[in-house]
Amino acid sequence: MKNKYIVFASIGFELIAFILIAIYLGQYLVEKQGMGQAVQAFLIVAAFILWFVSLIVKLKAREKTTGPIPNTAQADLQTTELANRLTDTSSKDSSGNTTH
Repeated sequence: MKNKYIVFASIGFELIAFILIAIYLGQYLVEKQGMGQAVQAFLIVAAFILWFVSLIVKLKAREKTTGPIPNTAQADLQTTELANRLTDTSSKDSSGNTTH
């Protein structure tokens, strides 16, 4: 099994690689092919979109193998409810009366 930190770090490096390739390819097209600066900007935006699609695909693949990513707000609410129930039951005596 892959280390999840390495997988997520590689996603960041992938973004950097896509952007750098787009910058250098755009610079080449502007200088050598005589295209306008808009081509370089378009390539950078296209690289970001490509990275974003790649990220979505990887997250969906991760979800299929490990299950859904838990909703932290919902998990916090469940933890709070459990703590409240435990506190309520521990403060009652055997006859059901609340003790102080």
